[in-house]
Amino acid sequence: EEAESIADEARRALAQATVERHRSAGKKDWRAVAEERLQAFKDGGDVAALLEAHHLHAAHGDPAFAVAGAEELLMAAPNIRTIHLICEAAWRDGRYEVCAEWVKRWRSLSPIWAGSLAWLNVACLIHLDPLDAIAAANALLRDYPSASSTVLAMTASVRVGDLKAISVPGRRLLHEAGAESRPLLAGAQMVLVVDPELARTLWRAAMALEIPDELVGSALMLAYHLGEDQQTAPLMRRMQVLAAESRGGVRALSLQETLEYARSQSEQVVEILTKYHAGDLPIHGVAQVLGWTLAETFRLWPAANRTEKEGVRHRPLFVRFGGRSFPKGDLSGQSLKMDITAFLLAGDLELLDAVEEAYAPIGVSRLLAVALVEQQRRLGDAQPSRVEAYERLLALASGAKVTELSAELSAGEGPSEGGD
Repeated sequence: EEAESIADEARRALAQATVERHRSAGKKDWRAVAEERLQAFKDGGDVAALLEAHHLHAAHGDPAFAVAGAEELLMAAPNIRTIHLICEAAWRDGRYEVCAEWVKRWRSLSPIWAGSLAWLNVACLIHLDPLDAIAAANALLRDYPSASSTVLAMTASVRVGDLKAISVPGRRLLHEAGAESRPLLAGAQMVLVVDPELARTLWRAAMALEIPDELVGSALMLAYHLGEDQQTAPLMRRMQVLAAESRGGVRALSLQETLEYARSQSEQVVEILTKYHAGDLPIHGVAQVLGWTLAETFRLWPAANRTEKEGVRHRPLFVRFGGRSFPKGDLSGQSLKMDITAFLLAGDLELLDAVEEAYAPIGVSRLLAVALVEQQRRLGDAQPSRVEAYERLLALASGAKVTELSAELSAGEGPSEGGD
């Protein structure tokens, strides 16, 4: 009943799917239950049983089942709840084109429309055509305003790299009726680079609400990014509880497990760097595993190498992966596709204009803009308060106001009497 009473249609649909999952949690084999319901439909035409079977599959991580049976579903129950089940299943299965096609098909068949379908349409268009997604998101905000609609519209703008467009809807989140901590944290994450003050306000608003277990870690990291270290005590307590119970994606490690993990990571780093220096791994593969930022490797590394006279101190940056064959013949007049590493390298060498003049139009990933936004975000200080503390310590040291701890004191002898 509580799921049915949720005003936001997109959230209500997700809540209903969760209810279906919990209803079947106590049953030994949900697949057997789903088979029974399918058989009930085949034997007696029980449409409700058919829908329940598909809901069970979708709720237990098998959305492809509903996508495969979409035609049968719509024929048996041609209503908006059925089309929502089909579209949501396609979206969860990552089949965004299928989702968009079913939305388009429904609109051609029926004048009945709902905010949940409009939300799914935007969510799929974000992956297919970000520009169309922005137009659809504006309509979603106009016709079905809600916190989830606002976050989705902000996501659409981020996908095309339009960061200036997200501050206004970000402020709307502070006044959305029934706003929860989840959209507030999502909004704070998106505006972090362009409007840190708004991000801080959104984070504080979220902290005044209940933070779901799975978002405690994200809220904590966001606090560090925003310099809210002094306000993290409640989150730290939650993290300790979650770690003790291995919930919310958090797990406590013993000292031995921590040492073993550090050893394993160290060995992996050595192995990967050895392969990279030998030309056996491409830079983007290394960056993904080691947590490097491509913007750092293709912008900051070359800049540092140019100023460093000692070649031994240079960080090697290989322009082309040796495992990929080089195209033969004259490349002039041919189409060119650039991945993010080629884009960043051409930018560092100030060749983007020349490349565009020679090869326009250039093919780039539709995710290039959002990838650059994420690179910019990751280049920021993960914990500004620590940087400030280090800078203060260096300033005190340069003014001879702090000194290095002597060997005797570090060994535990303690300060002399009368010492501060």
